[in-house]
Amino acid sequence: MRNTWKLLPLAVLAVMLFGCGGGGGTATPDDVARAAVKAVKSESFDDLFNMQPLHLQDSGYAEARREYRIKEGYDRWKDEKPFILGDKEKGIEAKDAQDPEEKSGIKDEDTWKAASQARLFALKQGCYKLYNIKKFEDRVTNAEFYMVRSTIMTPKDGESERRMAVVRFANIYGDRIEVTCLEDQGLWYMVDIDLSFPEELPKPPEDK
Repeated sequence: MRNTWKLLPLAVLAVMLFGCGGGGGTATPDDVARAAVKAVKSESFDDLFNMQPLHLQDSGYAEARREYRIKEGYDRWKDEKPFILGDKEKGIEAKDAQDPEEKSGIKDEDTWKAASQARLFALKQGCYKLYNIKKFEDRVTNAEFYMVRSTIMTPKDGESERRMAVVRFANIYGDRIEVTCLEDQGLWYMVDIDLSFPEELPKPPEDK
């Protein structure tokens, strides 16, 4: 099993270690994980953002930080565009970009600057890449996702005092949605979601 503690982004770890409690969340990790799957199935990708433990970070920080970085030229549309929409000259095919079918509404510098934190989060989590897979409706919107694993991990001494959990779902095609959850004051939140959907399904054997 992968070491989830080591793979979490530094920003999330900082929130876990130094934040103070708040409201929201669900009673079990399975509940928030199922809500995340529902958001993916219904294409309500922006809903995923609010499933995070946002109360563990001062509201407005992320927006203020992004505004500063854009204003000072650290973050630029011309640098982000290839990763979002693709750029053959830079070796990034559209199918490998974050938004291969241009469904996010981020299409130029103005829409990129105006994008919400929720939209940017969904984009970076790979939600919009799903539109590039074959049989999207069969494998996502109309698919039944079964919980195939739910593991709660207790941290070791010296690590975060909060428990974590990994909940995995799969459909009959073998596609997977894995949700990493964090417990805070008895409630569970999503801190990461991993979408594993190959572009094409493997072909069955041709011999009869």
